[in-house]
Amino acid sequence: AMDVIHAAQTRLEEHRLVHWCRQPVLDAMFFSYFEQAKRQGIQVNARIALPEGLTVDEMELAIALSNALENAIQANLALPREQRALYCKVIGYPRLMFRITNPFVGHVRFDEQGLPVASQEGHGLGVRSIAAFCEKNHALCTYQAQDNRFTLQVIL
Repeated sequence: AMDVIHAAQTRLEEHRLVHWCRQPVLDAMFFSYFEQAKRQGIQVNARIALPEGLTVDEMELAIALSNALENAIQANLALPREQRALYCKVIGYPRLMFRITNPFVGHVRFDEQGLPVASQEGHGLGVRSIAAFCEKNHALCTYQAQDNRFTLQVIL
């Protein structure tokens, strides 16, 4: 009987919805990308602390974050499962800021504006979308690739 109860509890916990923040669009986006990462064997370490009211459009922020998370997940897939990791921190005070860090293999080239340059045809749309979001919202956006760690940081 205990085994049946334990198995049922395990199934319930697997299907329990995790809430990352109060904004419904952002919450659904975080849940979707973090679950996708976990299914790919990527260890997710996330801290989301957003205020009730945002200073930017929720949908536009969700698009920028989803592009960044998609890029981080794709970079992880080139690594062995035991090296895969995604770090995401989003805070709303004193200013809205997000930082996404992931390991990577290879070399990252940057253009004259400090944006990473896509190495394959048809890639790089996410970076351009993030840049457009930052320009529209007068945000500081920095990319860094150092010691096999890639970091995107945006401060609004």
